[in-house]
Amino acid sequence: MGRKKKRGKKKKEKVTQKADPKKLIQFLTNYCVPPDPQSTESSRTDNQIKSIFMILVELINNETTGTFVDIGCGNGPLLNRLGEEKIIATDKNWFYLGIDYPEFKQAILNISFDYSIHKKCDFLDINQFYKKWPNNSIAPGVKIIFLRNVFHELDIIDTAELFHHISLNITDKDTLIIQDLRVFPEAEKGNACWDPIVLIELVKKLGYMTLSTTESTAGGANWFNIKAKINCKNILSKDQIVELVKHYRKKQWRNWHDIGALYEDDEKYRNYAIAKIDFDLQFAALTQQLISADVDGILSLTEKQQSVVLKSSIKKALMNSHLPDLTKFNLKEYELTYFFDRGNSQDHLQKFIISKFPITFIYGPPYMGKSALVGRVIANFGHNRIPIFCDLGATSSIWNIIEIILTGMGCRLQTKVAQGLRKLKFKLIKEELTEYFLKNMGEVIIIFDHFERIIGPTGLIQENEIKQLINLMAESPNAKIIITSRDEIDISEFDQNILYPEGQPLVARFPDDPYHVKNLLNSFLGRGDYPDELIEAIDRHPFLAYLAAVNIRKFGENSLNDPKLISQVKFKLRDELIKAIVDEETESLVKVMSLIRIPVPKELIICLTDNIAFDNAIKQGLIFHIPDLIRKDLYTCLGALKNIRSDKESDNDDGSGLSGNELTESFKNIHRNICNGYQDIYRQDDDPKWLREIFYHKLIYLDDKTEVEKFGNIYRSEVTGAGEIWFHKKKDYVSALWAFNLSHGLGDKSVLVKMRIAACNMRVGSDVKGKRIFTELISKYPANKGIKMSFIDSLLYNKDYKSALEKLNEFELNIYDSPWVANQFGRIYLGMYEYKKAINAFETHLKLEKTPFGFHQLSRAYQYIGDTDNEAKTIDQGLKNFPTSHLLRVRNGAILERKGNSLKAIEILSSLHAEKPNNAWIIFPLVKSLLSNDNTEKAKDIVSKSRDNAFPKFMVDASSIEILVHEKKFDEAIRLTGRINQDDQNRVGQTKEIYASWAISTDDPVEKKKIAELGLNVPMNEMLERNAPLLVTCAKLAGSAQDKTKLLYYLNKLESVNPEMSEINRIKELFRDILGHETT
Repeated sequence: MGRKKKRGKKKKEKVTQKADPKKLIQFLTNYCVPPDPQSTESSRTDNQIKSIFMILVELINNETTGTFVDIGCGNGPLLNRLGEEKIIATDKNWFYLGIDYPEFKQAILNISFDYSIHKKCDFLDINQFYKKWPNNSIAPGVKIIFLRNVFHELDIIDTAELFHHISLNITDKDTLIIQDLRVFPEAEKGNACWDPIVLIELVKKLGYMTLSTTESTAGGANWFNIKAKINCKNILSKDQIVELVKHYRKKQWRNWHDIGALYEDDEKYRNYAIAKIDFDLQFAALTQQLISADVDGILSLTEKQQSVVLKSSIKKALMNSHLPDLTKFNLKEYELTYFFDRGNSQDHLQKFIISKFPITFIYGPPYMGKSALVGRVIANFGHNRIPIFCDLGATSSIWNIIEIILTGMGCRLQTKVAQGLRKLKFKLIKEELTEYFLKNMGEVIIIFDHFERIIGPTGLIQENEIKQLINLMAESPNAKIIITSRDEIDISEFDQNILYPEGQPLVARFPDDPYHVKNLLNSFLGRGDYPDELIEAIDRHPFLAYLAAVNIRKFGENSLNDPKLISQVKFKLRDELIKAIVDEETESLVKVMSLIRIPVPKELIICLTDNIAFDNAIKQGLIFHIPDLIRKDLYTCLGALKNIRSDKESDNDDGSGLSGNELTESFKNIHRNICNGYQDIYRQDDDPKWLREIFYHKLIYLDDKTEVEKFGNIYRSEVTGAGEIWFHKKKDYVSALWAFNLSHGLGDKSVLVKMRIAACNMRVGSDVKGKRIFTELISKYPANKGIKMSFIDSLLYNKDYKSALEKLNEFELNIYDSPWVANQFGRIYLGMYEYKKAINAFETHLKLEKTPFGFHQLSRAYQYIGDTDNEAKTIDQGLKNFPTSHLLRVRNGAILERKGNSLKAIEILSSLHAEKPNNAWIIFPLVKSLLSNDNTEKAKDIVSKSRDNAFPKFMVDASSIEILVHEKKFDEAIRLTGRINQDDQNRVGQTKEIYASWAISTDDPVEKKKIAELGLNVPMNEMLERNAPLLVTCAKLAGSAQDKTKLLYYLNKLESVNPEMSEINRIKELFRDILGHETT
C-alpha cells in the first residue's frame, strides 16, 4: 500500500504542473500537418524518399552485392523509385525484399514486373519475418534495413519486439535507416509519432552509432531521418528493450505534458487550431499506450482532458468529411428482388418522405419485412437522399450510433484514440454535431432498425443521450428519420411537432388473398400454381414463404407436397426449415456467420470458410449482399440464423444437450479467427466499425480480462454483447457477471443489464443479492414479463422448485398462457418428482409450440413413470419434426440401449460422439451400449481419452463406474460414487444399481443378502419413491436381500406409479419363491 501511495503522489505532482502557453504557441507554430501518404506512382516526387535517396546511393556504391530490406513496404513507393533509377536492375547485384502484411504482396509483384526486375525482388509476410530473419537466399549480401513511417504505428511492446529482432540479426556491415514523421497525420488511429531527439537517444542506448537529419517542406510535411550502425555486441534482451522503450516514451510524454498538451484555451490558440487538435490527439494516444503498458507515473486523462480529446476527434473528423456521391451508387440495390406488394405501406412511407415532418415509426412483428419495405421505398422514392441504415440489433450505445451515422455521411470518425476514455458525454460534442447536422441532414435519410433493443419496459428510450441525438438530428432542416421496431414506442418524450401525424400501417402478415404468398413463391420458383395445403401452412407469413421457397428450390418440385415440409411450415418450425437447407458444404460458413454481428466483406467470409461454401450459401439463400455506400462487397446472413435456438434449454437441469464447456476451444478459435480477419480489413480501410468488432470478439476469446478493463465506455455495448454470449451460449456466469457489471459501470443502466446482473448473481452463489435486484425490478416494472421469467429461470437453475412454483402462482401465470410458462411448470414438476403433472405440462407446451426441448423433457417424464413405450414414441415424434436435433438423437440412442438394441444405439451414438467427443452426455449411453455388446476395450478407450476434457465431469465418472461394474469390480465402483446426496436421483439410482448387479452376480446366499441390504440402506429422499426405474432397482435389492416386506412395499409403490409397467411382472416372477401366493 505504501508503494502505491508513493507512486500516486509522484503522478499528482507531474500532472498538476502548469502549462506554459508561450512554449505551446512556439511548438504549434512549427507544427505542420503533413499531406496524405504518397502513392506508389508519385514516389519520384515523394519528399521523404528524396531526402534519403542520396544516402542510399552512397551505401550502394560502397558494396557490390546487397539487399534493401524494406520493413513496412506498403504498396512499394521505395521499390518504385529504385526501379525508376535502375538501382535494382538485371545487370546489378542489388536485390529488394519487401516485408509487410499479405495484402501488399501483389503491389510489390506488380512493380517488379513493370521494371522487369521480378527475379531481383521478393516479398515476405511480416509474421514470417518475426519467426525467422531473412537468410541469404532471399536477402543476399549486406543489408540496408529501411523502416519508413513504421515506428509511429507501433505501440510500446511492438516497438521493442522490432528493435530486438533487428538487433539480434543485424551485422556491423549492415545499415539501419529509420525515416519517420515528426507530425502525425492520423493521430485518431491511436498512434503517436516519436520526438526524433528521444528516439535517437533510444537507438544509441540499444548499441548503435547514429547520424540524423530533420526535414520539412513548405507544403507541411515534417519528418526525420536516422542512419544507424551497430557498434555493440552486447545485445539486450527483449524485456530490457521493453523497459527502455517505456522509459523514452515516458520521457517524450513528460515533454509534451510540460509544453501543454490537452490544455484548453480556444481563444489563445485559435490561429493554431488544426495543429492543436493533432497535437492533443497524439498526446492522448501516447497516454493510452503508456497506461496500457503499465508504465509508472502516468495518470489517466482527467475528465476535462478527456473532453478535449473527444471534441478534438470530432472536429478533426468533421473537418475532413465529404458526403458520399450518390451518382456513383445505384440505389436500386436496396430493393429485394423478391419483395412484393405492401402497396399501402409504400404509399404511406412515400407521403412521409415528401412531408415536412422529420420522424415516423414503422411497427411489426419479427421477420415480416419492415426493413425490406424501407429498402423498397428508398430504392424508388428516396428523392436522392443518402440512406444511412443504423442497425441497433448489433450495437446500440450512443457512441456506436454516432459512429455509424457519421461514417454513413462520409465522416471517418476514428475511435481508437478515445477507446480508453470513461468520462465521455454526448453534451461535449453537441455543438459540433449541431453545426454539422444543420448543413447536411437535408441530404440524408436515417433509418434506425431494431429500435426495440433500446426501449425499456415502459416503452421509453432507456438512454437519454440517444433521445437527445435523435431530437438534435430531427431539429435540423429537412431531416428525415425512419424508425422500425417490433415493440411500440412511447412517443410522449418526443416533441410532437417533429412526429409524422399519420401512423404507418402495421407490417404484419400478408392480406387474406393467397395471391401475395404465391407472388413471393414465384420469385424463387417461377410457377403459377401451388398446393392449397402449402399455401394454408404458410398462413400469410412472408418469412415462412421465403423459407418454404428456398427449401423447394433446393430439394426440387417433388417437395411441394412433402408432408414433412408442410408440417414444418404449418407449425412454424423456422429453425428446422433453415437447418434443412444447410448442407456439409455450407455448415462451416453458417457456423461462422451466426457469430458475426454486422455485414462483412466477401474476402473475410471466404478466408474464414472457402469459395465453395460462399457460393453455395448464396444459392441457398443463407447469405446475401448488403448495399453500402462505402464498400461494395458486404454480405450478411439471414437474421434468423443468428437466433437459432440451441437444443439445450438455458437452464436445463438435466443438461444433456451441448455443454457450454464443450464449446470453449472451438468457440474461441472461431472468434479469434474472425478478430484476425477484422484486423486485416481495418489495416486496409481504417473504418472504425472493425475496431468495435475486434474488441467484441476479443472479449469472447480472451481469458485475461485485465486488458479489456482498460477500455472506456465507447465500447460499452460490445461488453454487454459479450456478456450475452457468455450467459446464453457458454453458460459461463462468472464471466457474464463480470461483463454486465463492467457495462453497468460504464453507464449502461438498461433493465436488461440489471436483470442479467441479478440472474448471474443467483447462478454464482449470491442468491440474496440476485433476489433483491429482481424484487426491485419487478416492483418498478410490474407489467414486464421478461423480468419475472428471468427470475423464475434463475430459481430453477438453483433447483429451488418450490420457490419457482410460488413465483409462477404469485405472478398469476397459467400453464396455458404460453409455451414458456407450460415448460416452466413442467420443469418444476419434474424437479418435485410430480411426473404425471410434468407430463401434462410438457404436453401442453408441445400443443402450444413444438420444440426439441419439449419432446425431450416429455420423454424424461415418461421414463420416470416407467412408460418406455410412450418415452420412445415421444422421441420418435420429436425426430420427425426435428431430425437434426442433437438433443433428441442422444436421447434416442440412450432409449435404444435401455431397450436392448445396443447395435443401433452404438451406430447413432458413435456418430454423435465423432461430432462432439467431449460431451459426456453422449459418452455415458455410448459406453453402456458398448458394454452391452461386450466391447469393453472400446468403452475404456473412449473414457480414457475424454477424462480430462469431457463435460460434465460427473457423467465421465458415471461412465467409469459402468465399466467397473461390467468388469465386476464392484468395490472400486462404490468408492468412485463417493458421498451420496439423497436428493440426486441419478447418483442414488446408479449406486443402488451397483449393489443390485453385485448381489445378483454373487452365488453365496449370505453374501448376496448382505450386499443387497447395503444397497437398500443407501439413503434416498422419500420423494424418489415416485421414480419407477429407481423403484425397480429397490425391488430387486429387496428380493436379493430376502426381505419380503420391503419387496411388497416397493411392488406396491410401482403399482401406484404405473400399474401397466412390464417390470412388475418380471420382478414377481423372479422372486416368486419369496412372495409365495402374495403379489401386492
